[in-house]
Formats: sequence, C-alpha cells, structure tokens
Amino acid sequence: MKTTLALCACTQETDEGTASATLFKRSDVAVVAIGPAACLRHLYFLAMRLQALEQLHLCCLTTREYALGNFRTKVRERLDRVLGEQTVRGILVYGTCADILMLVDFEELLAGLENPAGIPVKIFCRGPLEKRKMPAVKRLQILYQELEDEMPGPAGELSHLHGEKAFFLPPLAGDFAGVVSMLQDWNCELILYTPGGCRTGLQMDEPSERPPCFSYTSYNDIHAVLGSEGKLVELMRESPPEQGRIGRALVSTPVPYITGCDFEWLKQELSSPEYPFLCFPCNGFETYAVGMERALLILGKTFLDSRKRESRQILLAGCSAMEPVSRSHLQGAVDKIEELGFSVFFLGDGGIESVRQAAAASLCWCVSSTGEALAGWLKETFGTSWFTHLPIGRRGMNRLLELISEEGKAPARIMGGEQAAAAPGASEASEASEVSEAYEVSEAYGDVPRILIISEPLTGLGIQQCLFEDFAYAGSRVAVYGLGGRARGFEEDQFGQPIVHFQNPEEIKGLVCSADILIADPLYERLAQSWGARPLFISVPYPALSGNLYARSSIDLIGEEGYQYFASKLGKERKEKKR
Repeated sequence: MKTTLALCACTQETDEGTASATLFKRSDVAVVAIGPAACLRHLYFLAMRLQALEQLHLCCLTTREYALGNFRTKVRERLDRVLGEQTVRGILVYGTCADILMLVDFEELLAGLENPAGIPVKIFCRGPLEKRKMPAVKRLQILYQELEDEMPGPAGELSHLHGEKAFFLPPLAGDFAGVVSMLQDWNCELILYTPGGCRTGLQMDEPSERPPCFSYTSYNDIHAVLGSEGKLVELMRESPPEQGRIGRALVSTPVPYITGCDFEWLKQELSSPEYPFLCFPCNGFETYAVGMERALLILGKTFLDSRKRESRQILLAGCSAMEPVSRSHLQGAVDKIEELGFSVFFLGDGGIESVRQAAAASLCWCVSSTGEALAGWLKETFGTSWFTHLPIGRRGMNRLLELISEEGKAPARIMGGEQAAAAPGASEASEASEVSEAYEVSEAYGDVPRILIISEPLTGLGIQQCLFEDFAYAGSRVAVYGLGGRARGFEEDQFGQPIVHFQNPEEIKGLVCSADILIADPLYERLAQSWGARPLFISVPYPALSGNLYARSSIDLIGEEGYQYFASKLGKERKEKKR
C-alpha cells in the first residue's frame, strides 16, 4: 500500500468498480452518512443516478458539533428515525475522514439506540485515511454479508415499498468546490490539498462540459497524523513552475483543516515575487459562497496594486459557474457596456499583467455577493467605487446602463457600494410602494398570484424586480438556502419584506405549498411534488445546489433573453388563470 505523499493529475473518473457503486446494492439497507456536508454531497448524486435516493439519509455535521461532541444526539435521532421505517432491514453507517480524525466512537454511538426489532447496524468508514487497513470494496462485501446473515425476517428485497420516503435536497457545494470551480478561469497551477478522496465530488460540482483541471495530493493516515507539510514543500520544489502561469494555488479540504495545517509556513517556504504561492484554507464545512468570497479577497490582495485609475475601465467580480447566471450569460451585458466606450475586465483573465491591469478599474461591478468583500477592500484601499447588480430582464439591463455614468463612475447613491438590485432609486421606491399597496389590496381578493423565488440572493432579487418592473407582478417572496458570508447581509427585498434564509427545506414548506408560481432549481419542483404541491414551475438551475444535472440548460436570464423567458412562462400562467 502506498505510504508516500504524492502529487497526481486529476482525470475524469467514474464510480464503476468502486465501493461507492455497490453501496446501495440492496434496497432494504439504509445508508446513514455522517460528516461534513462537502464530504457527503456526492453520495446524493450517486444515489439519485442509481435510483436509490430513498435509501440515503444524510446527517451533516458542523465544526461546532464535532468540537463540542454534541453530534451524538443528532446522529442517534437520525438513526432512530431510520430504524422506525418499515422498509429497512439493515443499516450501514457511513463515516468519513473527519469522523476518523475526530476519534468518533461508533460503538458507543450505537449502544444507546432503541432497536427492538434487532435490525443489524454496521459501520463503513470511507476515505484514504481508512483504506490502508483494507480496500473499501472488500470491506463493504464483508459488511453486506454480515448484514444478510443477521437480517430479521425473510430474505429478499423490498423494492415495491420504495418511494415512501419524501424527496430531499442535497447540501450546497462546499467551500473548496467553489474555489476550485472559480479558479478554473484563472491562469494558475491549481492543487487540491487532500488525502485523495475530496476530488471525487468535484467532477459532479463543475457545471462546465470540461472536467475540472487541477492536481491533487494523495496521502494516508500516517501523513495526517505526522504532518505532510514538509513533504509537500519538497514536492513543490521538485516541480518547476509552469510556463505562462501567474502562480500556484493550494486549496485545502477538511483533513488539513482538522489536523491544523500550517498554511502560513507553506506560503513563506514556497512563495516568491515572481511566482506567488497562494493558500486557500477551506474546511469543507462552509458553503461554496463563503469559500469564493474569501478566495477573491486573497487574490485581490495578492495581485491588485495601486496603479493609476482608468476612468472608463470596469472590473467585473464574483462571476462563477456555480451561480445561476454564468459568465457566458453575462457576456451580452458586457458587450452593451463596451459599446458605450468602456472596457470590462473579468477578474482572473489572461496572464499576470492582465490580472494586475484589472486594478486600474475606476468601478467594480459585483455580479454576486461573493465579490462584495473584494469590492469593499478596493473601496477602502484604492477608493474604487462599486455596486452589485444582475441585469435580469429588460428593465434590469436598462438599470445596469444607468448605473454606469459617462465618466465610468457609479452615480452618487451607489458610490459607497449599495446593492443596486435590493435598493431602487427614490422614484422606483415610490412606485414599488404604490404597487405593493395595490398588491396587498388585490391579494385579499385573490387577484395576485403568490410567487416564491428560491435562489442565491442577487438572482432572487433580480428576478423579483424583473417580475415587478417588466410584468407588473408585485409582492413575490425571495428565499435563500443555506448560504453564509455576505449573502446573509441581504435581509429585505424591494417591498420591505424579509428575505427568507433557511437551513432546512422544511422551514419553507408552507411557502412552497401555498405558492401559485415557484421559480427555482428543478430539484425544488420534485420537492414540491413530494409535499403534494403543484404550483406553476419556472426553472432557474442553480449549479451550487444541483451540480451539473441541469447546468447545460440554455436558460438565459440576462436582458432581453431573460424577459422573453419569463414572458413565455408567465403567459402560460395567465392563460391558465383565464380558463
């Protein structure tokens, strides 16, 4: 078995022939997976592909729960619920590298379960920190044989009972997945610092047609315990810098985070003015948005300098394939801005000089909340004005062009970085107030459809404004799933209603079931149907939630294309209402 730390090139892989491929081989065996959300997310899509989602039960743990040890209650409650399901005749508890490092006592964890039916429960730990003892496929074969030997009642599968478990959503993509996805557009050497297993889910998280391009480390429990930083430095020094790259980027994962990797030391040992070495200390417990937000700030502080401002240059920040609106969608808006005589730089494009030239922008345009920390730093350090806006629909595009004055500066009301999508001007606010009042009156008589928009904050607010300004639909609600960082700062919509931030989809079940129109990722349509709701559904894929399941959709929300898309869907709603 390999014991040396190695640096490997990521290649396109499948689950064929792996332990994961046989994890759901019996329909009467439930898989209860515990660990960081980022370590469990790929199981959701594997189970979905194998049509075994009803067998999977995710129990995502936080750093606080691991540190305090109070995760035991949470895990036991989940196991108790699974033991109560009539379809279950065996349980596999799926552990991760984090559980091994935190010395989770699985036997003690199972000792307090109420299991009067005597359903067998087995522990299956995955990951490079476990495989040195026994190959995962062999271990899983042994466990399944033990389960079959100990199962109560007659043998045989219970596939006819499938479908009773309600549909559920996956956790959002993790912080390191967001950083890896974002850095695909940067001309740097990208290295994922992991024992090896964390790379698996990134192929599913990357929405583009090409597989993610990066290298990754590979090591086992010995290196995790004794430390792998010294060997990593040796590997990096043995590998010459790639010609034409702007530097190296090391993206961390849960294991280096838990073992306390010294990233500052790595940076001191490996970085140079000619070839920077950047460390992104992700932990797998945060969402993609938090990872991207921190990463953009690190990149900005590393590469952007205090060169002379160019009055007609605009820096675009926060663009990511993880978001509902991608770079290709934004290109049309960029073209319109450049027709007015401005130059727009996508942060990260080109070589080192192109990246540094982006610092000359007199205006920073954020297209997601992930770019706002960087924009705030630019404002504080260089006095760069900034604004946040997604030009969804006709009026959204018009507002974008209004926000950029002929001098290449933002109007006075956004000089400090107000969120344009969430803060209309005085006349617009007055109009919004009037329409909102009219909405409240007409809603009482049932004339206004109840609309629920679920997405990341800026997309949700942009759609809400499009519905109001382009189609006179007022009073829709915006909900946001599980994001942290600056996304939490979006508290109210344009009607003064609170944005609903939720961690558990059950929290918005009432809103979903009462909605006439639901605008969200296609996974929410399945969730609504599992709750018995049948709203008119308008699809807005969100790759950070659904990975690459729907990422190749041709849906474009920007400008005229966005207007036409919603017009086609809302026209259907109006026709049905007339009938």
